[in-house]
Amino acid sequence: MELLNGIAGGAPIWVWPLLLGLIGLGVLSTRTRSVPRAFFYALPLLGLITLNSAMNLPQPLLVWPCFIMGFAAGAFVAHGLQSRWILGRTGNRLTVSGEWMTFTVLMIIFWANFIAGAVQAISPAIYGSAGFVVAFTLVIALASGSFLGRSIRALRYVGVD
Repeated sequence: MELLNGIAGGAPIWVWPLLLGLIGLGVLSTRTRSVPRAFFYALPLLGLITLNSAMNLPQPLLVWPCFIMGFAAGAFVAHGLQSRWILGRTGNRLTVSGEWMTFTVLMIIFWANFIAGAVQAISPAIYGSAGFVVAFTLVIALASGSFLGRSIRALRYVGVD
């Protein structure tokens, strides 16, 4: 318990409002809503937030091939899933059903980065190990790629499936 208190207490203060904001954004995505198509142009930018984490990892020759593969896989899977949530299009707006994927992906990105920071502080040897680098990179890349795949699918939607 003392270790958990140390980890939570050692996190920068801005982490907790960020978590609350991500939870709020994720909960909003569980409701059916009408979204401007322009939103889907900006959605992949959420995926870019993991680039900083990937750039700071040791073993860049291992990081970038894993990141590219994970990102592509996440985009591919999410592209297929997004069609389930598009209910229709009216002009420049898409009606999308509520889903939990956005919430899940946001939490994966947040908690993966939080855990990576804790591991780096507690055990730099584990943080620098190939196994950790590969696992962490694949997790954040899969999550990040999902935003691109969903955007591509939504922007290509013309109202006929």
